[in-house]
Amino acid sequence: MESADCGWEIAKGWTTYLYSSGLHGHSAHLAKKATVTQAREEVAKIAQGMIAAELEDPREEAKERLSCRLLVSNLAADAEEDDIREFFRRCSRAIKILEIRDPVKRTRTAQLDMWTRNAAIRASFMYGSIFGLYLNMELAVAIKNGNDSCV
Repeated sequence: MESADCGWEIAKGWTTYLYSSGLHGHSAHLAKKATVTQAREEVAKIAQGMIAAELEDPREEAKERLSCRLLVSNLAADAEEDDIREFFRRCSRAIKILEIRDPVKRTRTAQLDMWTRNAAIRASFMYGSIFGLYLNMELAVAIKNGNDSCV
């Protein structure tokens, strides 16, 4: 060993690494490497499955969201999303104020995506006003499709 210019600590380290069955041995290192490789492959499969599910048919998701949509009209011209969210007590998932306006009264219309179909139905029966104008609410889809959850 001395003629090969190899110290005792280095030789001991290699011997422990190659022939030990403990945590620092070669077989344990190979097992760790195999476990990490398997975990990476599983994560890649899950990610590919999720991407494929998202790309499958976005129209199906849109159809499910449409059943939970509420149309609110007769909004004051200066009503904001926060005013609508406060009126509905934060039970809506998304609010979109549409650009179209009533040609005579200059009021606005908004789309509210609710969390469930039942929440949309309950909200359609609410009665109240924002800035003195009473809101008109109606469901975007009148017929229930048998699914109470929305995407």
